[in-house]
Amino acid sequence: MMLKIARFELRQQLRSHVFWIVFAISGLMVAGALWVPELRVAIGGDLRLDAAETVVRTHLLWSLFYMFTAAAFVADAVLRDELSGFAPIIRSTPVTWRASLFGRFAGSFAATAICFASVPAAMLLTVLDPAVSRATLPGSAFATGFFVLGLPNLFLSAVFFFLLSTWWRSMIGTLIGAVALLSLYGVGAEPGGGRIWALLEPFGFAAWEQAGREPSLLVLNRALWLFVGLLGLAAVAVIHPPKPRREKGRAVVGEAITPAPAVMCLAPPRFGRATAARQFGARTVFELRQLLFAPSFVILLILGLGNAAATIWRLLSADPSAGAQGIVAALIDAFDLVPIVVAIFFAGELAWNEREHRVDELIGASAIPNAALLLPKLLALGAALLGLAVASAGAAVAVPGPFGVSGPSMSELLGWYILPRTFDWLLIGTLALFFQAVSPTKLAGWGLSVLFLVATLALDQAGFRDPIYHYGRYPGSPLPPALSGAGEAGWHRGYWGAFALLLLVLANATFARGRRESHRLAVASARLRGVPGWIATGAALSFVALGYLLSRS
Repeated sequence: MMLKIARFELRQQLRSHVFWIVFAISGLMVAGALWVPELRVAIGGDLRLDAAETVVRTHLLWSLFYMFTAAAFVADAVLRDELSGFAPIIRSTPVTWRASLFGRFAGSFAATAICFASVPAAMLLTVLDPAVSRATLPGSAFATGFFVLGLPNLFLSAVFFFLLSTWWRSMIGTLIGAVALLSLYGVGAEPGGGRIWALLEPFGFAAWEQAGREPSLLVLNRALWLFVGLLGLAAVAVIHPPKPRREKGRAVVGEAITPAPAVMCLAPPRFGRATAARQFGARTVFELRQLLFAPSFVILLILGLGNAAATIWRLLSADPSAGAQGIVAALIDAFDLVPIVVAIFFAGELAWNEREHRVDELIGASAIPNAALLLPKLLALGAALLGLAVASAGAAVAVPGPFGVSGPSMSELLGWYILPRTFDWLLIGTLALFFQAVSPTKLAGWGLSVLFLVATLALDQAGFRDPIYHYGRYPGSPLPPALSGAGEAGWHRGYWGAFALLLLVLANATFARGRRESHRLAVASARLRGVPGWIATGAALSFVALGYLLSRS
């Protein structure tokens, strides 16, 4: 039975659009690195297929990237029944909970391994290059990279996310697991760890570095972490199956139902500007509370603050006279990833919240415009990003105290960091919200956001570094003009702000109400009539005009 469930899960994953999107993107990126030198990221040296070191390191690097793929596939397999509402039906079948769970894990891990095969397949495209002979292909390097290093790393990541998803029954566990595994990699990538760290580092980077001198270290490292993965599977086996939750408000058979008291008089309803403003404010506060009280938001904030404080501490330890400009520059560099993750992740959470709680049809039937549903989500996201900027600015004020130096003043933090960075992060949030509005699923919207980040990196590597080509950038970015000395930052912000406004209007036109997804694009043109259409036209004309002026300057 478990084997049949695994085959079913594998077919389910192979039919997913996400599987083929990841397969195509990873294959294209590896193939692009083979043919275009500017697209080579974090591999180093000449990327030649007759270099065994390069082949193995490419597999190692991509096994780390595929950690997020393993998280998505495994978490989807574990949580699909709960998210789709079919969990009570599945539990009523003769199939045991553990057989279903482990069968789905086996199928999702097999899908991850097949998707990872795009990496060696893309590298083998080099045989089309006449400069590389087939006789020089290091088959042992491909076998080592895929079977000895790549698959064990994927297995460890998949088991880790399998354990967390089964225990927590939510995507928050996978997010925390990704942060923890990235932290382990950050430590393991440091050189000079010695034999002990080569044995204990989970992804095999350190063990491979010393494999030429001590091959036994690599064997012991792989055996150790395969054993840890098996222990993780054993831990999942002892977890008790989740108990079905009784829906609140549903009366038990035989239970007396107390009739509600009759209301003799109702207040006359009012539908004016004051009512609309109060409803809009209440909805914005509701969206903001969901974001701020999410455990994942608190965890990301703590991790970001710790990294920012540690960076400023190291800066002042090396140079106590760094000054306000040096402190703010270090803060901008250190506290950059967390807001982007918050903007992308919570744009999906806010956009799909009603549909996941099955109240989308009820809210979609309300007599309010689309903007009254979408704008509170963007305002809540902007308020959360502003809170991140203010909280991280506190590190720039508190850390310099023990060194006996004065940090940046509040006016400097406000003009150099808080307001500029909040605007930059909000541009990313607007783009992420647009991706969610036009995507059929939340995971697809996240995938488009990640693809945007990868495309930005590829443009940098290809030499297109002009801010006019990079969404949200300006001369001297991410430093403000007061620190970088570059001009025209305001014009570039207006340029990309106009584009973000256009994206927001388009997101408002395509944002789904209810579950009639097939009608969403059909009514988009109708939603662009009137004021939204004029706003979109003005934003598009401003974007084109500013782009023309900036290209001529």
